[in-house]
Amino acid sequence: PGDGTITIKNSHRQYVKEGAANYSEHRIMDNDGKDGADSFGPSIGSSDDDNDDDGSSTDDTPTPDYSNYTPQIRIHALFDEGSHFRDMVLAFHETASDGFDRGMDARHPMDGAIAEAFMGLVGPENGPGTNSRKHVVIQTIPFDDPRKMVPLNFRLSQEMKVDVYLAEQINIPFSSAFIHDSEAGTYEEITNGGTFTRNLAAGEYMNRFFITFRTLGPYDPGTVDEFITKEQDRLIETVDFVQNNPIAELQVSNPEGYDVKDLSIFDMSGKLVLSKQNLGKQNTLRFPTGNFADGVYLVRLTTVDNLKVDYKINVFNK
Repeated sequence: PGDGTITIKNSHRQYVKEGAANYSEHRIMDNDGKDGADSFGPSIGSSDDDNDDDGSSTDDTPTPDYSNYTPQIRIHALFDEGSHFRDMVLAFHETASDGFDRGMDARHPMDGAIAEAFMGLVGPENGPGTNSRKHVVIQTIPFDDPRKMVPLNFRLSQEMKVDVYLAEQINIPFSSAFIHDSEAGTYEEITNGGTFTRNLAAGEYMNRFFITFRTLGPYDPGTVDEFITKEQDRLIETVDFVQNNPIAELQVSNPEGYDVKDLSIFDMSGKLVLSKQNLGKQNTLRFPTGNFADGVYLVRLTTVDNLKVDYKINVFNK
């Protein structure tokens, strides 16, 4: 602002060789920009010329592939029946911390004169009943615990209606997100088209509302731990593994439709022999085992909520 100066150094840049072969002038980096690989590809059905066989014009602009984007949700807080809104982003990355991370988090401008919404940092000092130390408009956290709660705070100069909803979600590592009202003890879903709505009086609402990722009931550590334990037990009871040796196939039954993040198979020395990610909510999963040596293997299934179930299988391919 004003006469301020921004200095950009070469160390801030990611080098990608430019050329038509890799569309680098339009590229978005794979692997979060770490290795310079490409994520864009030509649009399906595009060709070297700009016309279809019938002479009509086509658009050869590369279609973005979001599969390598950092998982994130874009949150809109809409004030006073749509008079204005605040745009915020909550992202998820294993290298982030629950505190403020330079290059991953962005401080909030706090420039809304009538109303403002902002996220607070996650952490034990920012739980219900405490104050967030920083206001952020972009926050990146590790998704290492579905019980994690991200403070969503409001500052209002007059009474008004507030609506909170998701404007965008990309590669999210959970099935549902909610706004938790710790005062009322309620959870309202904002994924799957849901909207959180409150009529709030003028004032500052710090650490009353939280973004969270499953319905846990009223906030209580004992209740949360008990709920997670029950969910873990239910997963173990309902997911079934069958090693079908006559057809050399591992069959996994998932009748409850758990969203499976990862299935890995290890030999008894601990070596990983198979790994499949982002398997979704399929009721039946099948994995070939014909190339496995005969022996005992450990299968580990992990859901997007970080619930786990282990199972031993005996493989015989003779």
